[in-house]
Amino acid sequence: MRTTRRRCTGYLFFFATICAVLSHDVRGNPIDLNLFAADSSVTVAPTGNSATLSEDPAALLVFLQNDPASGHDEVITGDPNTRLAFDYVFDETIGENDEFGAILLDADGRSLGGDFAFFIQTSSAGRVSFDLSTFSGERIGLRFQLGSLFGDLGVGSSVTIYNLQRVSTDTDLVAVAFDINPDHTLGGQTTATFTIRNNGAEAVGPFKVAIEHSDDNVIGNADDVRLTAVTIPGLAGNTAVVESVNLALDIPSLFDRALMEDPPNLPDDTVSTSFDVMGIIVDVDDTIAEANEANNIDLGKGMDKDDFTFFPWDVNPTDGQVSPTDAIYVVNRLGQTVQPDNARADLDGNGAITPTDAITVINRLGRLMNSAVDE
Repeated sequence: MRTTRRRCTGYLFFFATICAVLSHDVRGNPIDLNLFAADSSVTVAPTGNSATLSEDPAALLVFLQNDPASGHDEVITGDPNTRLAFDYVFDETIGENDEFGAILLDADGRSLGGDFAFFIQTSSAGRVSFDLSTFSGERIGLRFQLGSLFGDLGVGSSVTIYNLQRVSTDTDLVAVAFDINPDHTLGGQTTATFTIRNNGAEAVGPFKVAIEHSDDNVIGNADDVRLTAVTIPGLAGNTAVVESVNLALDIPSLFDRALMEDPPNLPDDTVSTSFDVMGIIVDVDDTIAEANEANNIDLGKGMDKDDFTFFPWDVNPTDGQVSPTDAIYVVNRLGQTVQPDNARADLDGNGAITPTDAITVINRLGRLMNSAVDE
């Protein structure tokens, strides 16, 4: 999954507002930064996987670049379903006014501008990627630069670039089915089964799918709790994989929610409003570059999420309504050591079967389970 945002700044030297896509991307085919021409204040790692540009007191701009017009080695060409990506850490010294830029160049060494240039004027770290699909077969250049802006008097800023790579986007991971069974998670036990498909033609390597528990109907917001993450070892193009995971939910937290959603002493046949949502986030660590990054989360019930209920008062049998039989089941086990065969009587999950457990059932006699969660 790639999260994307745009940052635009006025660029002092070109007198224009230029934007680029700042994103998370996949690890792909690395490009050796030793093949780039470097100014004297640039340090390139011997392996070529990183370089640091430091301010030069004798120059307004410091460059690390591969410029086709200057006869540099050909290292970047445009291809369909391909992006050029790199990570950066920009450290701007307090009180200074500097700018880091990354610019794609055409065969004549001119800036391609627009979405093919990235500039930032504040300390930050991130990942930038440029789409090379529109330049299929063309030779492309890349310039990294660190520059002093108006009023900058210091020379303490620097930027480190690493993981410069060409990455394929001919992949599209998407969840096509998700189900929880049972939907009534008595004892906090349930199984999540999901299907992930690669709609692209190109195979992908390992990626993770996170299983999230949400108190509302939205997966990906602040109330989510991560239950686990499943590693998919890889997925060929135009194929799918099915995974099933047994889950043990946190009973004390479920019980606290149930107490609020099912208050005591309501009329018989009152339907419980208790429901929670479980869902998945595909490629949660942003490992794979995809043609569509937006379809990795919160597509809808049955696709990548499902609702469920925790209705602990319906203890035995679980017939959808709280009855005297349920209360008697708990009362007959008061004081017992909690074991797998009687754990349902420990409604609050505190490890002991107490009068409090029995009272919570008695105060909800006649209550109906929220059957809307059942498929």
